[in-house]
Amino acid sequence: MRIVKKADFDVPEWRITGFSNVHNHELLKSNEVNLLPAYCTISADDKNRICMFAKAGMSVRQMLRLMELEKGVKLGCLPFTEIDIRNLLQSFRNVDRDNDAIDLIAMCKKIKDEDPDFRYDFKIDAHNRLEHIAWSNASSIHLYETFGDAVIFDTTHRLDAYDMLLGIWIGIDNHGVNCFFGCVLLRDENVQSFSWVLKTFLGFVKGKAPQTILTDQNMWLKEAITNEMSSSKHAFCIWHIIAKFSDWFSVLLGSQYDNWKAEFHRLYNLVMVEDFEVGWKEMVNTYGLHGNKHIASLYALRTSWALPFLRRYFFTGMRNTFQSESINAFIQRFLSAQSQLDHFVEWRLLLIIEIKQEQNKRCNKSSTKSVSKLDH
Repeated sequence: MRIVKKADFDVPEWRITGFSNVHNHELLKSNEVNLLPAYCTISADDKNRICMFAKAGMSVRQMLRLMELEKGVKLGCLPFTEIDIRNLLQSFRNVDRDNDAIDLIAMCKKIKDEDPDFRYDFKIDAHNRLEHIAWSNASSIHLYETFGDAVIFDTTHRLDAYDMLLGIWIGIDNHGVNCFFGCVLLRDENVQSFSWVLKTFLGFVKGKAPQTILTDQNMWLKEAITNEMSSSKHAFCIWHIIAKFSDWFSVLLGSQYDNWKAEFHRLYNLVMVEDFEVGWKEMVNTYGLHGNKHIASLYALRTSWALPFLRRYFFTGMRNTFQSESINAFIQRFLSAQSQLDHFVEWRLLLIIEIKQEQNKRCNKSSTKSVSKLDH
């Protein structure tokens, strides 16, 4: 359709001067019409259910499949798509962050009033905005008293809706089960913020520093640990290092990449420091890695990740691949739903209770097996 504006005798007038009934694209099939924006609608009831599913930690695909089953429609025939749900969830997250932070602090205070053993602390910046907040509960602190000699402080994830770094303190109990010790949200990553985290956590656990602490290769965190936990042996999680190898070396080494990675694992697992030093030089020569900045950095920090330098320290098996996968799955449970900050903390506290119940079941099963063996 072609429309033009005329102004005869200074009187404006719109006129249709042409019309074509020929489409310049293929018409959609009947089962594809619902993909048009005009047809993609989410009812108020469905919005409420999606919000509830998100709080329960369900993925978007799980939500879609469940709602298809509930409504009795074929796969992909809901009046909205995966993208529509993601956009809706993002709109839930675009809340007033200042008010949200106030709600979070108020919720922590309420929990503290109901449970005197609940611990939390926070810091407000010069503009009266939430800068950092950390919390732990009585059961987590009790677990730390028993199993806190070796810990992981994971700071590799963020709450995207709030652009805050998430730090989680994790350990392993005598059954090899992951333990939650505490959590923190940070606005900034620097030595000062990490120092605040470490001092706050030590305050929660009555000043008991771990014997060993594993982190990623954050140099600000490394400096803060040196300052605040000088008696603890700080080491780097090897799986965080290995996860970067593909980006660092796959293109550079090409067809030699797999062989190089196998050689790296061999060096990593050596017993003697002298063998590591000799083997590292040979590896650099063999693969022509002189001057590579990543190789130089790894070598400079070798006492913080290579087993020949760490075997005399206690890590409760947290450095092996199986345990690292278990720890990563544990962390993902904390990240599976991101909503308002107070809901985030509340949901994590519920998750801790659920994890504790799972641990008790494992302990009971272990005890039952032991009794059965003694009876026979």
